[in-house]
Amino acid sequence: MADLTREQIVTFVEAKGIKNSAGFLNDLERRDAWAFTTRPQDLDELVSFWNDKQRLGSRFELMKHSVGRRLSERDQDRAESRPFTVEKVEKGARLLAAASVLMHETIFQVPDERNPLNGIDVKSILADWNEREIQILLSRPLFDEAIYGMVRFHHRSVREYLAAVWFAEQLKGAGSRQRIEHLFFRIQYEQEVIVPSMRPVLSWLILLDSPLLHKVYNLEPELILEGGDPNSVPLEIRQKILVSICKGLDS
Repeated sequence: MADLTREQIVTFVEAKGIKNSAGFLNDLERRDAWAFTTRPQDLDELVSFWNDKQRLGSRFELMKHSVGRRLSERDQDRAESRPFTVEKVEKGARLLAAASVLMHETIFQVPDERNPLNGIDVKSILADWNEREIQILLSRPLFDEAIYGMVRFHHRSVREYLAAVWFAEQLKGAGSRQRIEHLFFRIQYEQEVIVPSMRPVLSWLILLDSPLLHKVYNLEPELILEGGDPNSVPLEIRQKILVSICKGLDS
């Protein structure tokens, strides 16, 4: 499906009751939130946030809002017939995201479907979940619709964000920092470098862990501006990075 055009976005948000579509689009531009407008469901979440807050949030706020909305059961009858705590469903999604990143595999096998030849066996990751609970989780709109017994997160950035949240939780454990950091950094030619495949996750993780933010700032500050949500990084650090980049261009 092609991305929504600017005209389609205006039509959509006005149909949803936003009278000041120009203000909405200006805030969209200012916050660089166009990634949340590519599909109707994404845009609907953006409108929901706007209607609730009368503003657009940071990329971090919007991502958190989107994940929470997509993991919730919106049908009250089904919610009552499928008792499922928000904490459990979010924990499961974060664990699957981390497994996906670490295993370099984006596809998950749906229980009770024709067994695909590839993909992560969700039952091996969520070992204390029953098949019904796994099916409910994988049916939430955080994941694309199942095709041939396989699903994946509906967007790469969602997987990276959720994995970062999971890693941030692990960093709180006693003695776990060195073990976790070894996944993101390695020694190459006697220099510490960032593991390339972990850069997208790290760009979110630095927003959740101050020691990592300062480590990345000292090691490779450009990563802070690459992904995640640079606007959520302290202004002083952003200014120093931009000054450093400008000096590099002049030299």
